[in-house]
Amino acid sequence: MKLNIVIPFVGLASAGLFHLILKQPISLRLHNVIFRRRGSQSCVPGEILRQGHAQPLRPISDEEKLAFGRDRSVILRDVLSEEWVERLQLLMLDAYQHPNFWDVLYSRMVGNFYSAQKSVLLHQTSICGKEIAQSSPTVTIAQQLLDAKEVRSCEPNIALMNYGQPGNTSGTTGWHTDQKYMPVRRTRSDRAHVVRLWIPLLPFTENELIFQMLNDSHAARNEREERALSVGGSDYFMHNKLIQQGADIIDKHLVRPMNYRPGDIIVFTGDAPHLAQGINCSRNSCPRLILSYSGDHAEFTDQHFRAYLPINDNQTVGSNVQGSQFPRVYPSLIPWEWAPFRPTYGEIIATLIDGAKAGTKPFARVSITETLPYLGRVYSAFRLGMWAVPNMAQENDGPAFEKLSLWRHFVSNIVKP
Repeated sequence: MKLNIVIPFVGLASAGLFHLILKQPISLRLHNVIFRRRGSQSCVPGEILRQGHAQPLRPISDEEKLAFGRDRSVILRDVLSEEWVERLQLLMLDAYQHPNFWDVLYSRMVGNFYSAQKSVLLHQTSICGKEIAQSSPTVTIAQQLLDAKEVRSCEPNIALMNYGQPGNTSGTTGWHTDQKYMPVRRTRSDRAHVVRLWIPLLPFTENELIFQMLNDSHAARNEREERALSVGGSDYFMHNKLIQQGADIIDKHLVRPMNYRPGDIIVFTGDAPHLAQGINCSRNSCPRLILSYSGDHAEFTDQHFRAYLPINDNQTVGSNVQGSQFPRVYPSLIPWEWAPFRPTYGEIIATLIDGAKAGTKPFARVSITETLPYLGRVYSAFRLGMWAVPNMAQENDGPAFEKLSLWRHFVSNIVKP
């Protein structure tokens, strides 16, 4: 009789203890294993940091602001100086020369499907990334386009390159929006909540990599909806349908940068449809950054897939985002938000489970023959232990990238104090 009472009590106590553990931030030791970039270096001189956020090379025009508000995308030419392009290049090298475990996980589960490599959480995990958040004109540009009193880092903040070879072997992201995977939504339909800055770090063309957007004005969205061609999360069935049945829509709505130059920025909101596909990045690996920021009209939502970004902790549905998951970058940094990034144990587990579910969605309605090449690229990356460091020298006849031994890199990190 006593045993019948004790066993359920022990079970409830164990479940309660497990639940309590899941709510705790990961230990500093586990943070060091998963997120720390050992060897991460500074890239912005101290006197520049003390001056606050730099201005773009030229003012953002009223016409460009109007186009962004109306179409949810705009191409800004010649807005970054050579000095700031070089600092952003250093950010990419800092991330790729000092990858953490989460970079590799994210690349295998997301980027390698189309022969891309991604380092994530750049502002929170890189010394250079924090300095960019503290001083870069990218934040100034985001603040002006969002017309915001407060600007926060809002994932994805990604260093991105392609290592695919010629012959259309890289695959495509398909037409998609980021909104399905990010925990931020608009509070007003007529005001941008998130801005993404797609920044080429070396010159390349459409013959090497394609990046395209669809005009997302109210009229353009309605036209796609009327044809049942709305774009949501990654879905290769809908991607094929849009290409096959909506060729005229694509021609009419297409925003096509064509040539990609350092100093330019391609800007779009979190809900603007876009597509990327490596064609032949063997010359310089097509390196670029995506830096993302939220403004005054962004609020937290839990109606999304986490997609391997553990940033749901400490948020309230319907309230402004906050904390170390969305650290403030404008008008100034809040020191406590920039402590070592430590999501809870439960958030890490939920992110992995949710990410795995999200990863099956794009292929749910397409044939196995269309799916296999994407899985094959991931398998090859696993088998080869693929991690590349791009060659950022523009006038160089050498290889586009060098391979970094992940085994040697992570073992040496464990051995170091």
